[in-house]
Amino acid sequence: SGGALLKDLKLIENIITETVNAVSIPVTIKIRVGYKEDEFKAIDVAKIAESCGAKAIAVHGSTVMQKEKGSKNWDAIKKVKENVKIPIIANGGVKIPQDLIKILDHTGADAVMIGRAALGRPWFFEDSLKVLSGEGINLTKKINVSLLFETLFEHIKLEKEIRDDYTAVRELRKHIPYYLKDLPESGRVKDSVNKAKSIEELLLILRNYKNTFF
Repeated sequence: SGGALLKDLKLIENIITETVNAVSIPVTIKIRVGYKEDEFKAIDVAKIAESCGAKAIAVHGSTVMQKEKGSKNWDAIKKVKENVKIPIIANGGVKIPQDLIKILDHTGADAVMIGRAALGRPWFFEDSLKVLSGEGINLTKKINVSLLFETLFEHIKLEKEIRDDYTAVRELRKHIPYYLKDLPESGRVKDSVNKAKSIEELLLILRNYKNTFF
């Protein structure tokens, strides 16, 4: 629904204006470069957002119809940056921490938004800060299984604190496979996770898996 707003620039203008006038905190927006492949609307939207009082714009380097498949259209993000004065946050195509340097250099953006790359790897942000500060990181090092499961169990604990059991289990089903990616027999565990009906059952599955393989 958000992406469909790119078909109606007047509505975008109205929404941003009303939001800016209604709140006392800075208003930011996130957009894609267009709705369809041949429709580049990002510059127009960015100019509208800036004129309406938005304080920053995150731009994902793909169209709505492309989804994440076109996310490395960094040229489009660069064009937006060149046409407005407010900060531009580049998004899309960042797979490893070193990509942060590449996307910042290519687009001239003021910041980078990380999404999919951090799923199941929340320490991606720590590694990213090291890269940005000039530290090298070893991408070929083995997965720190202890850290992975420690983080996963903490994630489950936090999820349980804010949601009822039914909702928490269904939310965690989306996240757990990202943690287990590239680990042995992870597909089988994913199947078991998807059938779990309680947090306790989830924890039992994961603890048994950890004790069996690690």
